[in-house]
Amino acid sequence: MKKFNSFIILFMVAASTVYSQWDLSVAMGVDFKSAPKYRDYVNAVYGPYGKKLSTFSSAGNFSVELDYAGLKDFQPGIEYSLLIDSYNISLQGGANELSYLIHRPSLLGFYKIEGEGYKFKFGLGAGLRFVEFTEKIITETSYRSSGFGIVLKAEGISKIDGKLFVSVGFDLRYDSFDELYNEELDKKIINYATGEAVDLNSVSAGVKLGIVYTF
Repeated sequence: MKKFNSFIILFMVAASTVYSQWDLSVAMGVDFKSAPKYRDYVNAVYGPYGKKLSTFSSAGNFSVELDYAGLKDFQPGIEYSLLIDSYNISLQGGANELSYLIHRPSLLGFYKIEGEGYKFKFGLGAGLRFVEFTEKIITETSYRSSGFGIVLKAEGISKIDGKLFVSVGFDLRYDSFDELYNEELDKKIINYATGEAVDLNSVSAGVKLGIVYTF
């Protein structure tokens, strides 16, 4: 993760030294995701006492993206996307909670169509994935995982005023992870109904709204 953060800093420094057009965007939205092993674990352990998860469930996403827009048809970029999700249930012994963050940095490449005051982008990307997972049952236990993911993206951008634009985007993702693991306790999360260790492998579809600044 530290190496990727360093890469982002170098990328942005390089961007600031080139007299070309860049698009900086921030966006937020909703992902509809299916994570089978996580869903089965929640339904087996917590489902009898609360709401069971369906095949697809929703989670919030936030993203920042920097693209180089100085080429005619091709637009490369880099994205940092954060997925936030949680599951809560109150039992006699107190409140229990599962929560996690998935950091989803990706290198991107788009084919673009643009005209006066508008732009359409279609492309794909890939990158490393990092999970921070917390399970609270009386006490909190933290788990981590990492993996790799791919994303297909489509985005429409329309001018608001000057260098400011509004964007509407849609993406499809597949993310693959190692099993959730606490290194200090040498412990994995086990679904005792199946005997399997839990991971957050998932497919998802997301929609988002954002603001784009061109410089």
